[in-house]
Amino acid sequence: MGGETDRSTKAGDAEALDAAVAEFRQHGFVGTSVQRLVEATGRSRSSLYGRFGGKDGVFVAALERYLDTMYPIGEGETTTAQLRMSLDGLGQGDTYSPCLLVRSCAELADLPPAAQRLVTGALEKQWNAMIDSPTVQGETDKGTLALAVRHGLATLAAAGVPDDLLHNAIDALTPTRR
Repeated sequence: MGGETDRSTKAGDAEALDAAVAEFRQHGFVGTSVQRLVEATGRSRSSLYGRFGGKDGVFVAALERYLDTMYPIGEGETTTAQLRMSLDGLGQGDTYSPCLLVRSCAELADLPPAAQRLVTGALEKQWNAMIDSPTVQGETDKGTLALAVRHGLATLAAAGVPDDLLHNAIDALTPTRR
């Protein structure tokens, strides 16, 4: 019987965290109030505080979920494939949402310490994956440019740059489409 309750709690947490991710992506950490989280998640303030310890805890849990499930780092993938995965993770066409990691970089000083560690750790992991990523010809790319392009694409997508232009940019930057 406990297993069923655990599964439903995890499913409920996942739904709440997905709603919180959407709020944080749209409004950032600073611009997202606890009231906004209550409305988005459908949970009471006391439920959020009891489960996550407040806004900081919700943000850290939401950021962890985002990094684990919505913003995968494709270690071993080509740079082209990693850039395409990043762009696809933001949405499609006119429905792009801001990247929570990019937005969090801009608010790094305002984030809870645990979130600061998650953001800087994710950036380091991305940078290392980009450095180690082979091109389609089997060579190794330099990760700094690729990571800058990844975050630039996220910013441009959120600003409304058309999907085909963003994919064309990836094609122009990488020698052969994978």
